Amino acid sequence: MSTAIKSHDTAKACAVEMENEAYHKCEELSNSQNNVIIDESPAHFKFYKDNPQPPTRAMVTGQIVHLLVLEPEKFLDTAVAMPQVDRRTKAGKEFVEKFEIDNIGKVILDNDLYHQAFGMIGSVMDHLTAKAILKQNHNELSFFGEIEGVKVRCRPDILREGRLLADLKTTDDASFRGFQKSVANFKYARQAAFYADVVSQVTGETYDTFTFIAVEKHPPYAVQVFALDEASMERGREEYKRGLALYRECLLTNKWPGYSDQVVPLSLPSWAF
Repeated sequence: MSTAIKSHDTAKACAVEMENEAYHKCEELSNSQNNVIIDESPAHFKFYKDNPQPPTRAMVTGQIVHLLVLEPEKFLDTAVAMPQVDRRTKAGKEFVEKFEIDNIGKVILDNDLYHQAFGMIGSVMDHLTAKAILKQNHNELSFFGEIEGVKVRCRPDILREGRLLADLKTTDDASFRGFQKSVANFKYARQAAFYADVVSQVTGETYDTFTFIAVEKHPPYAVQVFALDEASMERGREEYKRGLALYRECLLTNKWPGYSDQVVPLSLPSWAF
């Protein structure tokens, strides 16, 4: 058996197979929660944790595309398309009301979102490199570990033989410059380093290759695959560990501060001049 296959099996043996909803209820710190601590404040983290926010349309789109690509067998149990009806009529309103009652607990997609999702999945599966990454892999496995005294968790979209982690990203712009901007704006380097370090710590094997499958949310639903370089991974690692240190301090003191309690000097931004 090759080293790659051994690594693949080791990772699965160390992972926890659980539903996405159950995973998000776990107490261990996730990358997205750590981002809130770093970019907003511990107070914001505590509030969002105690008061979960409803998903945005963009989040729903990403969720559906993930299901179709990574867990297609769960799609029919999770989502349903709303038939086109005239909601201005009494019959249309009654149909919608009954349809929503009959599908409680499912994500109800409107016609536009339904066709958008299938357009995106078609492009992903037509892309040779993306399709190759999606072969011989494990999807949506959960890992629970500890980094620098903090209990952490992650749920990589794709774990492929050869110690490769990959993530499926829906985006407005999958060009080099467009997605480069998304990596900076949405802190994807932190995510890559966080996931790689958690999986490496749990499995005892080094995961240092992280790729993104970027698919645009509008026709022609163009796809491009990116591998994050070592310098960006290291920068992401420095940033996420800063959040872990702050989180650890908050746990010890049971204090969750917001912004600075000092007077902060303020000036107009440079563009205003």
